[in-house]
Amino acid sequence: KPIIVYTPQLERGYTPATRVDDCKPEGPYAHKLPKNSGSYSNMTSLAVAVAASKNIVAYRLYTQLTPQVGTDYLYNMNFNWLTFEDRENLAGCLGGLTYGATTVEMASAYATIENDGEFRKPTCIVEITDAEGNVIVSDRIKSRQVYEMNASRMMTSMLKGVFTGGTASGLGVPGMSCAGETGTTDNNTD
Repeated sequence: KPIIVYTPQLERGYTPATRVDDCKPEGPYAHKLPKNSGSYSNMTSLAVAVAASKNIVAYRLYTQLTPQVGTDYLYNMNFNWLTFEDRENLAGCLGGLTYGATTVEMASAYATIENDGEFRKPTCIVEITDAEGNVIVSDRIKSRQVYEMNASRMMTSMLKGVFTGGTASGLGVPGMSCAGETGTTDNNTD
């Protein structure tokens, strides 16, 4: 949700205080729409929606943004297994990608948000030197701006709320600033 819904919408004028309707879907097509894992809050701020992992808010925002725009952010961060269907499917906003994503892809996407929107291709090599200390290989990682800096900073701030009052309340590392996102799979098994 933060990667292809919230941060892109923060670039488009939304703020952590922007309120979105989090009402339970009703009507003849309600069974086809996502549901929240917990309760519904009616009009709620983006900050609260992120902290409480509100599926309905993410879905409403992704409908406005469109899957095409959302998945462009994934392409810009080298997600390798995207399909044409992912560019058309609203389920992507809740992690419903055809082939999923790797742990490295997800970690690099969240690192991009934390790095003020700058994507750097993940690597474990910082530098290789010979026995005399001469640099043989240096870290020449090319980077590119994927998100606007201000949107990334707002998103990071909202992700801290997950630990200070949201779904991971009290689970942060003591003495360390923590930011993150929670979610569940079908039937709340993970």
